[in-house]
Order: sequence, then structure tokens, then C-alpha cells
Amino acid sequence: MAELTTQAQQHFQQQQERTYYAQSPERPALLSLLEKWLNQRAWTADKGPRVLDVGCGRGWMAKQLGLRFPRALIDGVEINQQACQQARESCETLYEQAVESFLAEQHLHQQYDYIVLADILEHLVDPWTVLKQMKKGLNDQGRIIVSLPNVGHYTVILSLLTGRWQYTDAGLLDRTHLRFFTLQEAMLMFQDTGLTAEDIQFTRVSKPQVIDQMAALATALGADANRFKQEAQAFQYMFLLSPIQTEAGA
Repeated sequence: MAELTTQAQQHFQQQQERTYYAQSPERPALLSLLEKWLNQRAWTADKGPRVLDVGCGRGWMAKQLGLRFPRALIDGVEINQQACQQARESCETLYEQAVESFLAEQHLHQQYDYIVLADILEHLVDPWTVLKQMKKGLNDQGRIIVSLPNVGHYTVILSLLTGRWQYTDAGLLDRTHLRFFTLQEAMLMFQDTGLTAEDIQFTRVSKPQVIDQMAALATALGADANRFKQEAQAFQYMFLLSPIQTEAGA
């Protein structure tokens, strides 16, 4: 784990001056879903959700959740020093470190109603281990919320057809991504880490005519056309995850 921690710290250190931190990464689509998912539980006037926002950036999500759930207690994990200066204003407790270091120091207890990993897992050396350890921080009704970019998006497929896999400063092929997921690979990762998806949503970026043409080719190669069309237009997936219960109820 120490080796993974060092690799992650070095990896994120290279990002510190990126525009990601210069401007708060606002995620309105995810925020809307978070509000919907959090409202599935009945909160009282004295108790709101306890949330851990991993990779909280400058605290935009924490601030917005605090406005919507005034009794919420929101902790954050963030490695970027400059981002932390603002995130502290919105977080109850802020851990200024890489997620692997946070886990290695055993900050987690069975206390959180929701742990949010928004655009985080694709940056990690070993997201499988991180997910397994994050489960330890959930209370009995706790859930993990994950957002992941979809490498099966039609723009990536088109690039591959022309022999290109071009890294960029942001987006699906962000040069800081270490892991890449289609919907099926994401679901396998969750299954392997003892999680099941209660809900799956996605943001859509698509050109229907192009996708229809690609679907015809995919069908000729044996793929399911409807499934291809749906997955090829998904830019980012968002998952509401719960631990798989064993027969012993663990």
C-alpha cells in the first residue's frame, strides 16, 4: 500500500497547477442526482446526511450539498494544497492528502451515509482496493456514489478506427487517467469489490446519425445495436452503490 500511496502522490503532484484547480469543477448533473439519492432517506430537523467527498477540489459540491441539506456533515479528502484553502470553508473536516494515504492512516469508521467518489477512480493505481476499503466507512444504510467517464463513448471509438488515442488536458482521455472503463468493466469492478448498483444514470453527448452508422457496423460484427447505441452516447456514468449482503448479513 505504501508503494501505491507514493505513486498516487507523485501522480497528483503533477496536476497541482492544472486548470482543474484554477476553476472549481462544477458538476450540476451529478449534484442533481446526489440530491435525489440523498432524499431517498428521511432526514430530520436535527439530523442530516453524513457525507465524505473524496477528491472534493475547492469544495463546490460540499458547499452545494450544505445549502440543500443544512444539517449535513460533510468531510472532504483533497490532495491539492491550493484547493484545500477554499474547501475548508465548506467541509466539517478536511483531510489534505491522497486518498490512499487517507485510507492507510485509517481515518475511516462506520460513520458515513454516503461516500462520493466523483471522477476519482480513473486516476488511481488500484481503484479496486480503494473501493473495498471505502466500504468500511459506511454505516448500516450507507451507500457509495461513483462517477466515471465512459471510454466506450462513440468519439473514442471513432478515434480508434482512425488509429488515434489522443490524450488531452481534460475529458474522456485526460492524460492523468490511469484506468479506463466501459459500463461492463465498471460493473465488474463493483462486483469484484462487493458492491451492487442500485441505480445507474449517465450524461449524454452524442450525434445520433453518427452513432446509428456505427451501430450498423457493430451489428454486422455481432453486437447488439440497441445496447451499442445507448452505451456509445454515454459520456459519463453515475452509480449509486450498496454493499452486497452476505448470508450472514455482513
